Amino acid sequence: MNNASVVLSSIKWEKELRSAKFPTDIRSFRNKRVEAAESLAMDFIAKKEVDKKVYEAFNSKLKVIFMMKLEAEKPKVDVLEKIESVLNVTLNETNPEILLYWYTLNIPERVKNEVLRGGISKYLEQYGREKYIKPVYKLLATHDNGYARDLFELSLIHICRCRRYAVCRSRWSPYH
Repeated sequence: MNNASVVLSSIKWEKELRSAKFPTDIRSFRNKRVEAAESLAMDFIAKKEVDKKVYEAFNSKLKVIFMMKLEAEKPKVDVLEKIESVLNVTLNETNPEILLYWYTLNIPERVKNEVLRGGISKYLEQYGREKYIKPVYKLLATHDNGYARDLFELSLIHICRCRRYAVCRSRWSPYH
């Protein structure tokens, strides 16, 4: 059996289709590029010197794998701050999936950071898909409820032009 067949046969399809979480771990497909993304994450955690160009050369899937590795390792605040200072993810990244991983890593540890708050605010205004914003709102509600409520109310003001969309977005609010 080849590598893809092994992974596909190990997926519990009924559970995957009914789950609210991300699908099966895409890191199961091993190759040199995946290992490079995971290695870069481990280099940050081990506090080694890291070249920004390596991260910039990754495509979006490799950047997600990089973030997934960080999430699995649960880095401390100093590592997250180093990643931010070297890669400037909060301000430079435009892919909502990568930003979702970045914010879910950072909110529990650095929710009071002003740069991070600005990035979160921009992210929540820019991306409207529930799968991208709901986890961020829930984490914010857990770690800084007042700020989460303020952002949610601001987002409703921004979208009041389209009443149907505002009602749709408020359906899953942690405040209703």
